Amino acid sequence: SISARENERDVMAGPKKKKKQTLTSVGRRLDVLARHICKELAEYTCQRCGRVGDSSSIEWAHIEKRSKKAIRWSQMNCLALCNSKLNNCHYWFDNNRAVSMKWLEENFPEKHAWLIEEEMGIPRAQMLSTDTLDDRLVLEESLKEIKRRLSD
Repeated sequence: SISARENERDVMAGPKKKKKQTLTSVGRRLDVLARHICKELAEYTCQRCGRVGDSSSIEWAHIEKRSKKAIRWSQMNCLALCNSKLNNCHYWFDNNRAVSMKWLEENFPEKHAWLIEEEMGIPRAQMLSTDTLDDRLVLEESLKEIKRRLSD
């Protein structure tokens, strides 16, 4: 419980200032939302080997690097893969690029097609993003809505 002294100090300090939103802070929130949605959609099951796990043993894996902000938080650019010591599918996917892309094409043809689909003559996976704070805030609202629907 809050002591009278702590309560008085809070009242004297006035209302708490809202933290300024930055690309980094919103990006972290987007990571949390996109990670949750990816794992939830896969029902915490590795999409390669079928191992059922929990929030720590199933990881949010990116098909194209996380640094590609234009597609970083897209569900079309992610897989839920295990990280177990016996069968680390996330490590396998990241370190066997040619084989893993063939596997992706065979098992998730819609994701593979989406990544190589061209927009303005450039494959989506190679597109650059304007990546403004407003872009991220709009995306955050969209991901929150998806998360709400998954919870229902």
